[in-house]
Amino acid sequence: MTKPIIICVDDEKIILTSLKNEIHDTLKSKFYVEFAESAEEALEIIEEIQEGVDIPIIISDYQMPGMKGDELLIRTFKKLPNSRRILLTGQVTKDGIINIINNANLYSYIAKPWEKENLMLTITEAFKSYYKDKQINVQKIELEKLNNQLEDLVKERTAKLKESETKIKTLLNKTINGVIQSFVNLISNADEEFKSKTSRLEELAKIIATEYYPDQVWEIGTAAILSQLGCLNLESRILKKYLNGDTLEEEEVNVVKLHILQSAEVINN
Repeated sequence: MTKPIIICVDDEKIILTSLKNEIHDTLKSKFYVEFAESAEEALEIIEEIQEGVDIPIIISDYQMPGMKGDELLIRTFKKLPNSRRILLTGQVTKDGIINIINNANLYSYIAKPWEKENLMLTITEAFKSYYKDKQINVQKIELEKLNNQLEDLVKERTAKLKESETKIKTLLNKTINGVIQSFVNLISNADEEFKSKTSRLEELAKIIATEYYPDQVWEIGTAAILSQLGCLNLESRILKKYLNGDTLEEEEVNVVKLHILQSAEVINN
């Protein structure tokens, strides 16, 4: 696995040499270090580093010929937003510091001349901070991936459940229809007019249900059939008059009302 790279930028070679010696003495086993004598050279180095190699820390002077340190750190922030940027300089204005903090997410500012222990501690903590955030980002990606997998699984299971519910409902409806049809056939064998009226009622009920209650067409059509089952208890003479629409005697009307109540009880059950 390729070691991460620290980039150090300063236009004074003596500063770069000091940085090299101190970093190598203390942290040489953890990093590779690249040195640049200008901001432009640092940007070239960054472009040449192969994809997948971490650049956790960029250390830069502020006052340099050409591109100054604040502009360099701002430009590296756009390309490497997760890197920790350390400003190491003795010549920086308040506006310069504010500019870097606001636009380059400055990690730390260390004044020259620096204390070796302080600089090494800052670099070590910056390194830990970089990889802690990287681990969190990896965990976030894994969590998002897991969430997406769970969502897909839930959708798949929900679709299967709906499919099963549909199959069960269809089977149940067929079973109920079969039972109801047995009743209807039983009566129809005795009276063709009853069969005809029941069919007309069912057809009319389904037409109305389709218009006003599209989710309950089967239930309403079935209720129309069931509404006639109370006719099983009617005398043949009264049934004939009722089906033909003939005028019923008061006693016959009461008998038919009883048939309606019996039908209502069947439907309710």
